[in-house]
Amino acid sequence: MPSNRPLKVADRIREIVAAALESRVKDPRLGFVTITDVRVTGDLQQASVFFTVLGDEAARDASAIALNSAKGMLRSEVGHALGLRVTPTLEFIHDGLQESAAAMNDLMFEVARKDAELRKAREKGMAIVLISADLEELIGMSDRLLVMLRGEVTAELNPANTTPESLGAAMTGAKK
Repeated sequence: MPSNRPLKVADRIREIVAAALESRVKDPRLGFVTITDVRVTGDLQQASVFFTVLGDEAARDASAIALNSAKGMLRSEVGHALGLRVTPTLEFIHDGLQESAAAMNDLMFEVARKDAELRKAREKGMAIVLISADLEELIGMSDRLLVMLRGEVTAELNPANTTPESLGAAMTGAKK
């Protein structure tokens, strides 16, 4: 059965490092840093400290430099507070989870907005232009295919019996 000790040590390290950053580290490069997680190896030799920084990429880079600069002092604080035989080495890693979650959230809102636009266009009977690198996928998604040249419909194809080759031929004006 795995031990809970690494989890308890990781939790304690998170508290110690956060408190030390607040009270002991006076580096002006250190921005508004939040310690989000700590992971400790099973032998308690290494601790990965995950952090986020409020601000832009420059603030994040400056804070990472400040954290690495204070690594020795922070490790000493952890050693004194924990009283372990061997104090874990500290590695600071920027936690990109918040940026990834924000980007994913933005993409989901964009997809929902575009879905609503498509739904409205279909309700009004408007033509929907799809552009895809995968012509078979494009054909499969279509109710009917219209090929236009200079604003005039040059071909109307039934998706049920249309192949990428026949669509290509219709688009170039060649005979089927």
